Amino acid sequence: MTTKSEGFAKANDEKYVKFTKNHLVRTYPKGTRTASSNYNPIPHWIMGSQLVALNYQTPDKPMLLNEALFAMNGKCGYVLKSDYLRKGQLNDTNDRSLTTNAGKIKSLSIKLLSGQHIPKPGNSQDGEVVDPYVKFRVYGHPLDNNWKSTTAPVKNNGFNPVWNESPIEFIIRCPEMAFIYIAVKDHSATGKDVLLGQYMLAFPAIMEGYRTIYLVDSDHQSLSPASLLVHIAIKDAANESIPE
Repeated sequence: MTTKSEGFAKANDEKYVKFTKNHLVRTYPKGTRTASSNYNPIPHWIMGSQLVALNYQTPDKPMLLNEALFAMNGKCGYVLKSDYLRKGQLNDTNDRSLTTNAGKIKSLSIKLLSGQHIPKPGNSQDGEVVDPYVKFRVYGHPLDNNWKSTTAPVKNNGFNPVWNESPIEFIIRCPEMAFIYIAVKDHSATGKDVLLGQYMLAFPAIMEGYRTIYLVDSDHQSLSPASLLVHIAIKDAANESIPE
């Protein structure tokens, strides 16, 4: 169960990682739960758990993470574990230098250029013209979870909003287990900002250059041709340049 897995990880993280090097481990929702919500699979992936079971009927953020991970191998249901896990090593969450990842810390630069065919809330044909803005966030190793950035809204333009803002930069300490979440929302001056589209991308699958990101809705269904145009650059990050 997830509670036992998390307990083992906190009490014996090194033993847990070494155990998963040579043994199959399956985590699953607690049997007494009545809701179909999902738990965060990343802490269990970081420990090397090979079978992290989720409620597929619930299209929430944990399922987006799961889809992003297995999209790296054509959604076949198998992705090779990270090199440090195959060696039975641990990325120490209390070590800000992540010594087991020396030389692998990356700087990810994302320049948001424009959007195309951004839908109205619920993909509706009715309602006011949207004021879209974009939120970026990194999920993954605890040292990477704090990275987030938000653009300014573009007023009254869902058809072809143009941002062309300065690039945002994320320092990714554990790129093998990092995910970039992108959410397009409608800015509201009076109420709650509504999700217009989203996408989750595993860091190892990111390619540099000009890229088109096709959005999905809250049920993870395609909103094509709704998309974002971005420019991506990745480089090695020097340890001394990494903020605490």
